Amino acid sequence: MKKRDWALVIGLVFATWAIDQLTKVWALNNLNNLEFYGPLGLVLHRNPGAILGAFSHLPPLLRVVCLSTGGAFLIFIYGAFQYFIPKRFMILRIGMSLLLGGILGNVSDRIMAGSVVDFLVLGNQKYFSPAFNFADAIQWVGYGRVVLA
Repeated sequence: MKKRDWALVIGLVFATWAIDQLTKVWALNNLNNLEFYGPLGLVLHRNPGAILGAFSHLPPLLRVVCLSTGGAFLIFIYGAFQYFIPKRFMILRIGMSLLLGGILGNVSDRIMAGSVVDFLVLGNQKYFSPAFNFADAIQWVGYGRVVLA
């Protein structure tokens, strides 16, 4: 893979992580109550667990160890896949970069703050989705690219 291609796939990981962190800082400073703007709602919510609250029952130290170990393993797998995947599979490479950037955004929150900031909901005042964040949304885009590849 060319240096330019490596810069793209690694740059996407860091850009996704940075945008996620910036949106969470904005949410922490500006949101409280649930407000809807069409089908998109904004509310400040902290998720202490992993996916939909998983691992929230674990002691904080064990949670950090499990999540940071899992994050390190994912970085290793990502690097191995990026190295061995033929260069013609750029859609797959980009999808994996978006996935890793989103995962790192949420894992870094859990390690540093003990919980993840979620602030987006879909629906209306009566019926709405569980709260999620930019990293969660970008991960779904990454999943889609991986499946399409």
